[in-house]
Amino acid sequence: MRINTEINLFSEIDKDEVEKRLSGLNIEFKTLKSTKDSDYSDFVKELAIKDGLAKRAARDKFLRKSSIIMLIDNEPHGFGIYETDKSAKQFYIWQIAITDEYKGKGLAKVMVEKMLNKNANLFPAVVSVYNKNEISLGLFQAMGFEIYQEKNKIFKLTRGGIIDGVDIKASDVGRIKALVGINPTNIWNSAKGEWRAEKQKWNELIETAGYNAQVQNPTYASREGCWQKNGGLAAFATGVALNDGASVLDPFVCELILKLFMPKDGKNVYNPFGGGVQMGFISGFYGYEYLSTEIRQNQCDANNAICESFQMNKVKWLNHDSSTFFDEKTKFDLIFSCPPYYKVETYLDYNGKSPDGELNNMDDYGEFRDTLFKGYSKAIDMLNDNRFIAIMVGDSRDKNGAYYCCEAETEIFLKSKGLHVYNRIVYLETQFTRAMQTKSTIRTRKLPKCEQKIIVAFKGNLNNIKAEFEDIGRI
Repeated sequence: MRINTEINLFSEIDKDEVEKRLSGLNIEFKTLKSTKDSDYSDFVKELAIKDGLAKRAARDKFLRKSSIIMLIDNEPHGFGIYETDKSAKQFYIWQIAITDEYKGKGLAKVMVEKMLNKNANLFPAVVSVYNKNEISLGLFQAMGFEIYQEKNKIFKLTRGGIIDGVDIKASDVGRIKALVGINPTNIWNSAKGEWRAEKQKWNELIETAGYNAQVQNPTYASREGCWQKNGGLAAFATGVALNDGASVLDPFVCELILKLFMPKDGKNVYNPFGGGVQMGFISGFYGYEYLSTEIRQNQCDANNAICESFQMNKVKWLNHDSSTFFDEKTKFDLIFSCPPYYKVETYLDYNGKSPDGELNNMDDYGEFRDTLFKGYSKAIDMLNDNRFIAIMVGDSRDKNGAYYCCEAETEIFLKSKGLHVYNRIVYLETQFTRAMQTKSTIRTRKLPKCEQKIIVAFKGNLNNIKAEFEDIGRI
């Protein structure tokens, strides 16, 4: 038997076992830049369809990609389709199939080895498997691949590699893919199990940091009840509103925003309406600088204490009115804010009163909006060119039940500043607690609100996004 490979990932026992199973056979591999219109095109299509799990390899899209054909005694008995993504600097193993008579003889591992030999740049490698045959989860894990997502019985894995001379871990490659893969459209459903699991991990880290800093309840409540205040689910079930019905920013939203909209050479984040600790904590965790202006001293003190371990990364909340704050010396690579929603909650300082200039203490929505936009305007002036601003916003209702339309006015304001409104992300909360209100509101045809918006705008030339931001590659 002769197996033509450049490198060897087998132990000596593996090689001996393959030798025994394939004794007397001549095995070679033919490399094709594209399978389409080659002598092996019909073979690949027929085997892909017969194999079932590899059926997508019969599509023209995949036939145009590079492949290896496994020849046994000069006859084709297997194929592997692969691709080098030079933009994302990743190597993809797309599909593998072997004829029935040669399945279970160790050739799947040979095929994977042969394709990895084609990764001349040693880029991180990515693959998806069903784990139903020898081309399995265990096979790729034995070759150093790590799972980054399991969905609908498909395992997605990646292996570390080298990018621009720097060693890249598998976890670094897979994290952003896993995050986006949970909700790959502009609908971010926070009630999904995967989302809730990621959110819980962040909350546990924040809780631990708060405990160590002797800050009570650092995440400050659950988002459930945000719109109902004291009429939320906790009050309904126990008679006591959880933390007076206060809301909290979802930390997983913060990680997604940071991973998606921070440029590849970015270093800092500014939040003009600081509020809770979440975005600052996660920015510091990932090694970014973070500055926030927050009008309440008690919130600044709590957040700074929780993030004390990140001070070397300059994670800091300043007690300042964002509508008047401007740092002439600093430019930021990402602006993010989740400001107060008008008259939804009450924000108090140490003295039990709302500070002067606190947005929700303003009697008139117009004054609230104009002050809010002054803070945004100064933030945009501090934003570097070719960068994003992301604002999490929700509409509240006036005393007659009509919306103030802050979401729409925010988009119009951003356009008036010369920015491109680039994404409208819908953040969905659990509908169960909202539905409990319907029995009392439906008489006036008022439907309870269970979503918020994340408006993402771009400052600069949209054509520069590909150059300024990392290519995520295959999800």
